[in-house]
Amino acid sequence: MPPTVSVVIPAYNAEAYLREALDSVFAQTRPPDEVVVVDDGSTDRTPEILASYGERVRVVRQPNRGEAAARNTGVLAARGALIAFLDADDTWLPQYLESQLRVYEAHGESCVVFCDAWVGGRRMQDGAQPFDESDPVLSLVRGAVIPMDGILVPREALVRVGLFPEGLRWGPDVSLLLKLARAGVPFCRNPEALVVYRSIPGSLSNTRRRESTEHLLRALQRLSRDPELPLHARRAAAGGPPLCTAGSGFWHGRCW
Repeated sequence: MPPTVSVVIPAYNAEAYLREALDSVFAQTRPPDEVVVVDDGSTDRTPEILASYGERVRVVRQPNRGEAAARNTGVLAARGALIAFLDADDTWLPQYLESQLRVYEAHGESCVVFCDAWVGGRRMQDGAQPFDESDPVLSLVRGAVIPMDGILVPREALVRVGLFPEGLRWGPDVSLLLKLARAGVPFCRNPEALVVYRSIPGSLSNTRRRESTEHLLRALQRLSRDPELPLHARRAAAGGPPLCTAGSGFWHGRCW
């Protein structure tokens, strides 16, 4: 029996783009088994838009606690064996879930499936550090790019490693991925680009792409002193962030 999939969408004052995000989920060639939207204390028309979808969307409301906390709430509320994340201002291509599940099932055991994304008409992973599936910890420390809207991950693994760190100023996404990698969860690359990131002032995605180099350096310094990290990964962290190639930008403060 194929695994069930829950889509988790954190939403805070997302009236401008939420409907487009949800419509991209409901247009999937392989429909999700559940869509959970966490309304993180919105004060705009977000609740009204969610209500228009009726029972197709499970809505969980909470006071504003931030994106990481909203995602955690969604994971804990979800019933599916696999979790797919989507921000309320981004979209998936129609074959996203079908393609991600194909890679997951081909791997033969639980893994984190990740794909590429489109940003401003170009692929996010162009010019980024390559991801070595045999050493995901080192790949993440070196700055390999994994878009959070492009992962399919077992719910059990998320809960086991403690979910997203809340209140972390820099990189809760990367921190979660590192926890999964350090716990021995395999990472499986889907070579397709199936996520479309919107670049708009104030958007969640745009804000993350503007994370400062200073925050990245501090995070790498912490990792370089982490005794639980393999020695070669600590040494890579101590070496600082990778240099960006010409024309590249930043994702979580790192090259893409």
